[in-house]
Amino acid sequence: MKSVQGAVAMLGYTQVHSSIVKYNVIEIGDQILSDIEVPKPLVKYLVRASHTSGGETMLYLHGNRLLGIREHDGKTHYFHTSHAMLAGWLLLSIALIPVFGLGIYSLWHCVRHYTYAREAAALRDQGGLMASR
Repeated sequence: MKSVQGAVAMLGYTQVHSSIVKYNVIEIGDQILSDIEVPKPLVKYLVRASHTSGGETMLYLHGNRLLGIREHDGKTHYFHTSHAMLAGWLLLSIALIPVFGLGIYSLWHCVRHYTYAREAAALRDQGGLMASR
């Protein structure tokens, strides 16, 4: 998991999808992050961090996916897909493998989201708060 620290100076244009908001650019400190996927429950914390002047924020990323945010007050908020939903998704993916290989594509997404959940669990273990929808 990669962490980036600094003041959130700019949030770029967005593309809103069903469960994520994709920012084309996020400027934090002296770094510019491109094409970052932010789960919808974390958007409010990211926007609040961008409006706080002089506050240091830490963003926790896995690839181009935002997993958590530590605000200037020390509170860490994170989000991940529930393990029950991932288990159901895994079973459905395995069942769909004979159907034109659709299950393999779905299985790849399932593994990717499992990785996000595993990384976010590290934030939970550090005392982070689960962001609600």
